[in-house]
Amino acid sequence: MIHLPVHPKAQEIISDPVSDPVTNLLYLLEQEDLGTAQLMKALNISHRSYFRKAYLQVGLDLGLIVMTLPDKPNSRNQKYHLTSKGKQLLQQVKER
Repeated sequence: MIHLPVHPKAQEIISDPVSDPVTNLLYLLEQEDLGTAQLMKALNISHRSYFRKAYLQVGLDLGLIVMTLPDKPNSRNQKYHLTSKGKQLLQQVKER
């Protein structure tokens, strides 16, 4: 059996914990805080539970975004804000 080395760039992609959907979310939140409906419309997503699981929850769990009303997670006025960690990651993505 022949073992071939993995290209360094491929290794970076594999080890990157942030998916493209979350990166798209970060780009949208770079300019202003947005609510769920605004984000879903901008990303052209209609399934709310999928959006919460694949985008919002991942961003929140990684500390890339925060809720503007953390005491009221189900508020209709809830918006999401980019954290300093999210801004740093976004800057790294732009530099690639």
